[in-house]
Amino acid sequence: MQVIAKPRNSGKTTELISLSAELQLPIVCFSEHEAFRLNEKAARLGIKIPKPLSVHQVTQQKGTRHNILVDNLDIILERFFPEINIHVITLTGGIV
Repeated sequence: MQVIAKPRNSGKTTELISLSAELQLPIVCFSEHEAFRLNEKAARLGIKIPKPLSVHQVTQQKGTRHNILVDNLDIILERFFPEINIHVITLTGGIV
């Protein structure tokens, strides 16, 4: 697993869109609305990507193993653990 770790508004999602096009892997977002917004952003950039999915859409596809890219993992974790303040996380992988 690779990690793109940069400050807010520094091009992480745009970089992920480029990777999605290059690798032909869908991007998983925290909501269906965000997946739609990300698809629109890719279209504005002139980049053709596989249809982005929400976490809900991916988890409903039982028995299917996906290779995916994930946007805004911090928001996904906050929504998965709404009553818990996560102070620190660890990840295995290289930072891009």
